[in-house]
Amino acid sequence: MVTEVIAPATVTANPAAFRQIGEETSEQFDYEPGYVLRRRTVRRVWVRRGGLDAAPLIAPLPPNLIEGGILAPGLLAQILVGKYHDHLPLYRQQRIFNDRYGLYMPRQTLARGVELAATWLEPIVREMLREQLAGGYVQIDETPVNYLSPGLGQTA
Repeated sequence: MVTEVIAPATVTANPAAFRQIGEETSEQFDYEPGYVLRRRTVRRVWVRRGGLDAAPLIAPLPPNLIEGGILAPGLLAQILVGKYHDHLPLYRQQRIFNDRYGLYMPRQTLARGVELAATWLEPIVREMLREQLAGGYVQIDETPVNYLSPGLGQTA
């Protein structure tokens, strides 16, 4: 598990002027080749000393791909590589995460991550298609392939 503690800039600038009154914790699962790790972000809640009616201060959460989601970018990338490059369906990836890493991940969570990534990548795919079609013509290789072995007495 990797834990990161963050504090508001005003507190780090003058920590003696504040006292901690609590903390908020959020977690995500991330992937680094060979293992899944849990990233925990602890945001401590501070209040100015001597201020009875002072509003508490808390650092904002770092930008996140999925608001409130448990999939960190590394794990989401691994899910996409598994699905589209390694041709592993989500139910099989779910079983792999559970068996290899002891991480139970609902299949619906995996599917929502794939859907979100597809939504993010849509403008890039649209631009790639536009550039491809702007070239004047699209060329493909239509060379016939003889799937029958000529030694079997069959002709193609």
